[in-house]
Amino acid sequence: MQEMEALSKIWQGLHSIAPLESYEQGLANALPKPLPQTTGGAAPSPADPSLPDEAAVPEKTPEELDQILQKALAELDNLVGMDNIKEEVKTLTNFLKVQKIRQERGLAQTQVSLHSVFCGPPGTGKTTVARIMSRIFQGLGFLKKGHLIETDRAGLVAGYVGQTAKKVDEVVTSALDGVLFIDEAYALVPPETGKDFGQEAIDTLLKRMEDYRDRLVVIVAGYTDEMSVFIESNPGLKSRFNRYFYFDHFKPEELLAIFESMGKKNHFTLTPEARDTLLKRFEALYVKRDRTFGNGRTVRNLFEKTIEKQANRLAVLSNLTDEVLTTLLPEDIPTEQASIHAGKVDWQELASRESGGS
Repeated sequence: MQEMEALSKIWQGLHSIAPLESYEQGLANALPKPLPQTTGGAAPSPADPSLPDEAAVPEKTPEELDQILQKALAELDNLVGMDNIKEEVKTLTNFLKVQKIRQERGLAQTQVSLHSVFCGPPGTGKTTVARIMSRIFQGLGFLKKGHLIETDRAGLVAGYVGQTAKKVDEVVTSALDGVLFIDEAYALVPPETGKDFGQEAIDTLLKRMEDYRDRLVVIVAGYTDEMSVFIESNPGLKSRFNRYFYFDHFKPEELLAIFESMGKKNHFTLTPEARDTLLKRFEALYVKRDRTFGNGRTVRNLFEKTIEKQANRLAVLSNLTDEVLTTLLPEDIPTEQASIHAGKVDWQELASRESGGS
């Protein structure tokens, strides 16, 4: 009997007739809502600069933008050395300020490309300056986010047909409304012989720079000679990158100042004797430098080796006061030059945090 009752209920359910209105309402609820039509009659594509993510960036007030600008300029001033770079960045900033005012007043503006080439040896602060410039552009209202995305050949070039363009698109998308920083960009130039996807990366990048010309700033960086060859290798690169910044090796006194800035941040102080010893070490390194000299990276590695040697010296002591823990002596300065060249460290950012930089 129970089985018959169950079958009867199933039969009634299958043959129960709902009003037509219920079916229509259920169908309307079940189907996905149609996409809104655009004024041009075509649905927006993923490469459309009017994608929602642009609108999703919260608008900042003029006061907030001015604070971002002033903080970025203060960070620039606090960097060790680089007087020529500071002057060029400030000149560009003033030019953009005037262009903004002319735009607000409906006056004719001079078209200017913000895409730049950073030339110079490693460890001279190129990445740090790029990060500061991204915030300057944000503070002036030219970029909404003002963030920095760092990449290199490995981040742009794939090993299979069709994959390189996809990688470039992904990186560019992540950098929209900010700055894309490509280190050792000359590595994208394909070799004279053999198949290479570096050219595909360059072609795709140039296309995206045009597609997002109001939402993307690209900075390419590397050794001076190699960067000149890189830019000259492609007419599209030459036409889009016409602003050059030249970074030079730090002088011994500047290397010492960077070391002391790192020490201050980490609560270490050099004695006068240790300071003299360190300066002589930097002078010797500077005289023997070549194009691969690490500059700020060398300072960072020397700093790490110094505090390691200090730790070995302190390990056998029983009475460790704050003064003892924070004081660096001449014998703490390492003598092995080979141990202080390797490694890649964003030294200027580390050193600038002591002044409240981000």
